[in-house]
Amino acid sequence: MDKGSPQAEHASKEVTIVISRKVKPGYEKEYDEWLRHYLILEKKVTGYVGATIITQGGTNSAIRHIIYRFTNHSYL
Repeated sequence: MDKGSPQAEHASKEVTIVISRKVKPGYEKEYDEWLRHYLILEKKVTGYVGATIITQGGTNSAIRHIIYRFTNHSYL
């Protein structure tokens, strides 16, 4: 991507936030369901680009890393 291109300018303004959560043991499924519903609502927010969820250690792990992307800082 050319540094002067519109795509490069847009990408350079995007903001990424990483949130890590340790879910109380035994509540992993409930948390994941809540997070799924939350992300459905988040899609409607202006400036929201997307989210990635990383479950450290597999689906039975208590650790969740959520990576949110927004078009720019003003939409946080």
